Amino acid sequence: MPKPINPDEVGALAFGLAEEIPPGIHGRWHQHARHQLLYAASGALHLETARGRWLLPPQRAAVIGTGVNHRVHSVGRVQLATVYLRPRLLRDVQQDVTVFAVVPLAREMILGAQAWDATWGGRDKVGVAFFTALAGLTRQWMSQALPWHLPALQQAGLQRALDHILAHLDAPPTLAAVSRVAGMGQRTFARALEREAQVGFRALVHQARMLKAMEVLAQPNHGVTDAAYAVGFASLGAFTRAFTAFTGELPKDFRRHASATTATRAR
Repeated sequence: MPKPINPDEVGALAFGLAEEIPPGIHGRWHQHARHQLLYAASGALHLETARGRWLLPPQRAAVIGTGVNHRVHSVGRVQLATVYLRPRLLRDVQQDVTVFAVVPLAREMILGAQAWDATWGGRDKVGVAFFTALAGLTRQWMSQALPWHLPALQQAGLQRALDHILAHLDAPPTLAAVSRVAGMGQRTFARALEREAQVGFRALVHQARMLKAMEVLAQPNHGVTDAAYAVGFASLGAFTRAFTAFTGELPKDFRRHASATTATRAR
């Protein structure tokens, strides 16, 4: 079995790495001395930092800043395409994580980066030009960041409440029920949540439902009806309206795009 690659030991200015992650893998906490452009070309990937949790279906990519402690876990089988960039190539990364929509050009360039893997050495002028262009375009894509994540909650009661919400998205719990799980009165819970997460209870539940729906739709054997029922919608029409308002895309289109990509291509 080949030795895992340590990105910080690769000499090249940038390189691509393609790998397949089996279902249900929970990665360890780690960080890199490079920026990391992370893209799940098929399947869906959860990304977690001290600031929150993001879902990365095939239509989304993330830039993880240098030195940011993070971990991932897979939802189903994931075809992962990663590009590692030295900080001098991608400057002024302000956030620990920035998630953005993957336009066709972004997808092709992220997948195309795999032609220059950890062994290329950084001496190919075409490769240098490619990664310089990719870094410049990535800065542009990052300017259209998407705030689709769930907050990381430090207070134990709030974290219990969030875990309870995530475990019951098929029948979303009420404020009263969640407050009891948190061990607080409803007003106290609502104020504490607003203060720590900068989001209200109803908005938090809605974000959790929509992110879960995206996760379901990214799986090959699940349809729009499955996603709607998984997040507590009895009406497909109501689900479609809510999902489209949240993502800007019809559920059926989201599902089609999620199933249309693979992380490896014939070179």
